[in-house]
Amino acid sequence: MNKKIYQVFVSSTYTDLKDERSAVEQVLISSDCLPIGMERFPSSNLEQFEYIKSVLKYVDYYILIIGGRYGTINEETGLSYTEMEYDYVVEQGIPILVFLKDDSAISKEQIDIENTDKLKAFITKATNKRLRSHTFRDINELKVQVLQSITSEKNISPRPGWIRADFGDPMSLVLENNRLMKENKELKKQLDRSISTKDLDSKIELLVLAGKTVIADGSFPFPYFKKEQEIRVLKEKRDIVKVLGDKYLKSGDLTRGELSTLIIDDLNLETNYQQLKLDTSSEEDIIKILLINDIFSLEDNRFKITESGKAVLRELEE
Repeated sequence: MNKKIYQVFVSSTYTDLKDERSAVEQVLISSDCLPIGMERFPSSNLEQFEYIKSVLKYVDYYILIIGGRYGTINEETGLSYTEMEYDYVVEQGIPILVFLKDDSAISKEQIDIENTDKLKAFITKATNKRLRSHTFRDINELKVQVLQSITSEKNISPRPGWIRADFGDPMSLVLENNRLMKENKELKKQLDRSISTKDLDSKIELLVLAGKTVIADGSFPFPYFKKEQEIRVLKEKRDIVKVLGDKYLKSGDLTRGELSTLIIDDLNLETNYQQLKLDTSSEEDIIKILLINDIFSLEDNRFKITESGKAVLRELEE
């Protein structure tokens, strides 16, 4: 007989409670539940919040984790999106489980000083006349509380849940869904880090040392040294990325030692001197350009292009 799976929405402020959210999701998956969270569709504006409301309609249970931050405030309502989610769930009559992070476990960096009063009022609202609220001091304590609470809530407040009607164990679908959500989360991180070509819309000054030391052939009583000529060149940052990126894509390899040669060849400088090289500071600036926003990564003096870097090169080609 197939198990019934319950959809559980996990709500909280995000950056300060990432680890707690992850721990709760693990517990829910082991308890025949499918966790759904705002990180899949962060409610940072009203349009997205309307979508979240359409999701909340069909969840079986709602878990609220409260720490030291009140969250992003909607200008029209004066409430945080987390509190707006909570109010909507109350309207829908969905069972709510509240977990409060103990004050002793909240660091100063995790406290939202500007909205302390709003946070206190929200905590009072969320816990008032609610028997099933808990205070935790660490993640292990939270996991135990969630496991006990969700198990009890299934018996106290039975919900429709869902059963896969065709075939197979529904938990395999839950695990696969969780894997795909994590994969999507990682791809989103890469996308968030991807560089805009606007970051390359400026020039950099390169100092090229042209020529090489010349020693006289004996016409002088002492060796004659000719100093290298300094040539200062302004180069578009985007051109540097394109030249080095094209070379990498063609050969699959780009070493740190090749930077000077490739850049100088692209400069097309006219000089009778036989040697051209960038000075140390110029090379360091080029490396910074390549590593900005993860266009390339640098390992053992070799550069490797990233997915966001490939996207930049495609944009530069257009």
